[in-house]
Amino acid sequence: MIKGIHHISLRANGPLAFEKAIAFYTELLACRPLRRWGEQRGIMLDAGNCLLEILSTGPESDQDGHWQHLAFAVEDVEAMTEKIRHSGYEITKEVKRLTLGEDYPICISFCRGPLGEEIEFFQEL
Repeated sequence: MIKGIHHISLRANGPLAFEKAIAFYTELLACRPLRRWGEQRGIMLDAGNCLLEILSTGPESDQDGHWQHLAFAVEDVEAMTEKIRHSGYEITKEVKRLTLGEDYPICISFCRGPLGEEIEFFQEL
């Protein structure tokens, strides 16, 4: 049911770190911006065979940001969520349909993996 890695999410500690990360990945590494949403909230960059999501959700501090979660592209978020739940793993965020920006409808859910890692199941609608 997994189609591949959809995106890897990086959390920036505040708006200045967010803009610095965007400059690094777009200007130095030539990742092309695909979509951006909210006032300095999030951006998806084309990183070749997957996307890199940068979120400005961390507290402003001198500490480094970190990888926030791994997102798998799936055909059916609801079915995958039930499969994970039935296997006894914790669902940390239930299935939710939303639109990023004005024109990017998605369906997502999150679970905790066997090593405590956060995993997102991501379906473009």
